[in-house]
Amino acid sequence: MNLINISLIAVIILSIVMTIVYGLPLIEQIKNKKVNKIQMFAVCLFICTIISGTIILHCIK
Repeated sequence: MNLINISLIAVIILSIVMTIVYGLPLIEQIKNKKVNKIQMFAVCLFICTIISGTIILHCIK
């Protein structure tokens, strides 16, 4: 039970950090109208990881 809580926190923190790391340069690219599609895909993937990881670990709990 305690391991699940730690896993839930780890998934959320890691996903938020990676979203920020990839997301901030993406915002600048959108302002300059030069969007890197791979970077946009990575941001979407990390956001989906936050959502799905939270739901899965919450259901296990």
